[in-house]
Amino acid sequence: MPWGQFITQWLHVFFAIVWFGGTMLMFAAIAPALRSSDPNAAMQVGAQIGRRVPMVLGAAGGLTILFGLLRATVFGPVKSWSFFEGSAYGMTLIAAIVLAVLIAVIGGGTGRVAASIATAPESERPKLIARIGSLTGISVLGFILALTCMLLMRYGL
Repeated sequence: MPWGQFITQWLHVFFAIVWFGGTMLMFAAIAPALRSSDPNAAMQVGAQIGRRVPMVLGAAGGLTILFGLLRATVFGPVKSWSFFEGSAYGMTLIAAIVLAVLIAVIGGGTGRVAASIATAPESERPKLIARIGSLTGISVLGFILALTCMLLMRYGL
């Protein structure tokens, strides 16, 4: 068994689960709970989320991307830039990398929005909470597309 490849794949999948799972939790549970909470409670909790969640999801996202790149290059078929030009796998890999980076950027923006809830005027807080829901929804769509890329690559496309 190629242990380096196994460990790299395992870590890639593990950190992807943390990253995607955390984003789904934000989208499906935390953002709706904040929207339906007392404004002062939402402010306090939103500020705490804004301080903590980006560190966890940012680290998980970065490690997912890192181990995915290692999986594709050191332990995978990508050995030169020319690989991307002539293969469906290479094009799908580029799409997956672009999606992962975009999801990471959106996640960073989501964290900044959540952190700003504490200092925002009370009249602005519902809009910021709604923005968190919108941004995490966009991230979820990105994850669905990235997962589709992963499955396509698994089958050589």
